[in-house]
Amino acid sequence: MYQNLLSVREAMHLYLRDPLTDIFNRRGFEQHYVEMMDASKKDGVTLAIVSIDMDDLKEINDRLGHQHGDAAICGMANALSSALHEGEVCARIGGDEFEAILRMDTPGRIEEFKKALEEALKKVNEAVSEAYVVGASVGICVVNQPATMAEYMHRADVLMYEEKKRRHGEIKE
Repeated sequence: MYQNLLSVREAMHLYLRDPLTDIFNRRGFEQHYVEMMDASKKDGVTLAIVSIDMDDLKEINDRLGHQHGDAAICGMANALSSALHEGEVCARIGGDEFEAILRMDTPGRIEEFKKALEEALKKVNEAVSEAYVVGASVGICVVNQPATMAEYMHRADVLMYEEKKRRHGEIKE
């Protein structure tokens, strides 16, 4: 029976986690979004949805190979995870796309998150001795009115692509 319990736990872990990065996948993200929304209503803490798109992953894969692309994805996941406070979550939604949920329980949390992510990415890039840079565009949408998770993710995506356009002068996918 103990062995069966471990197998169920392992299956649940695989069901909710991205196998490359071990952060949540979309299912895990959706589950935590619902839990965090319920908790935010009880404790009165506003949430924010963060949409993150890595820069130039296709170029890394094409030029250096998928092993380097995978390493860049893992570096992004580690940087993102380190920029979060306890009780916040992040996920790899697919390919080079990530999402996070911030708890707006301290003044300036969005700016603090952006700075922490930038610093974490600097550390990732200092540790990488490869000919690429791990970077990202970020969009953040405060959850402040009734809407679905998909609507908030879309709003954060729009903001992220606006930032990408400002940073690169054009939208790259």
